[in-house]
Amino acid sequence: MFNRKIVIVAGAGASHEYGLPLGSELKAEISKDLHFSFEHVKKIKSGSADLISVILRHDQSRINEYLSAGRTVAKAIPMFSSIDEALHFLSESPDSVFIGKLAIAHRIILAERRSVLRIDREYNRVKLPEQTWLSTLLSMAAAGVRKDELHGVFQNLTIINFNYDRTIEHFLYWSLQEYAAISSETAAKIVSKINMIRPYGSLGPLEWCAMGGVSYGAEHHQLVELTKNIKTFTEQDAVDCRAAITSAIEDASVLVFLGFGFHSQNVDLLKIEKINKKVKTLATVKGIHDENLPSMRARLTANIGVRDEHIKMLSMGASDMLRELRPMIQTDLR
Repeated sequence: MFNRKIVIVAGAGASHEYGLPLGSELKAEISKDLHFSFEHVKKIKSGSADLISVILRHDQSRINEYLSAGRTVAKAIPMFSSIDEALHFLSESPDSVFIGKLAIAHRIILAERRSVLRIDREYNRVKLPEQTWLSTLLSMAAAGVRKDELHGVFQNLTIINFNYDRTIEHFLYWSLQEYAAISSETAAKIVSKINMIRPYGSLGPLEWCAMGGVSYGAEHHQLVELTKNIKTFTEQDAVDCRAAITSAIEDASVLVFLGFGFHSQNVDLLKIEKINKKVKTLATVKGIHDENLPSMRARLTANIGVRDEHIKMLSMGASDMLRELRPMIQTDLR
């Protein structure tokens, strides 16, 4: 069990371990999907036929407007470091935002369906990989507890999740059933207690959540409904989101960045009013050039007040970070 306040900031690199796309990959896929062109009136030359089918079912009368908006998004994407920034740029065009969200939902739901955590529909089970960051996280949370104490294992954990997918909840829900031999209902209650903050929303709750939702890797006929849960930087509820983030980081003893890209607008969302000089910070920076690290450190110091000597940026993935530095996270970094 976590005996002190732990905050994990999860970026695309954390979900990439399970087969979800990195931000650069998602950008490229969406740009390709929305680059609509036709050889003849009804023969698609480029762009996603699946998205066109969804749009036709949604509102056939406005198909041309949506196709045009899709091309606009596709052209804008290369200018920005993320799809979120591109949609923020185009936020005055409702059609562009809608088609952009639709493309996000399309690609993320496909990635969920193809990921290593895909559901085997025939046997209603998930093949769970070992030695991943989430398996280590669950091991850390369950350390030293009895089975009847599982309900409180995540009480000191907050996850600020910048991803649209539901990989974290999905993995933990199935893992608790598999390894702790508990019912699906009990697993759902335990996972639902995690303080999960999603600045950009997600594809929405999973089907086992209390209010119901959409299964991991759902079918495409649900895409339009899923877009309602996705937020752009412009649309996010800044007050509620910032209040939740501020509360979590101000109280944190350890702040862990996993697969986080440190894009400016995302780092700015982590800015808090009351500086937390005591928080110890770990960050995976695999694939990030060393020359970028000083400015990243400076942003963390300015936004959170983390002392430079308390920041450890390590060139390793999320899984290696939690596995190799587990004692430091569970005890004290000093």
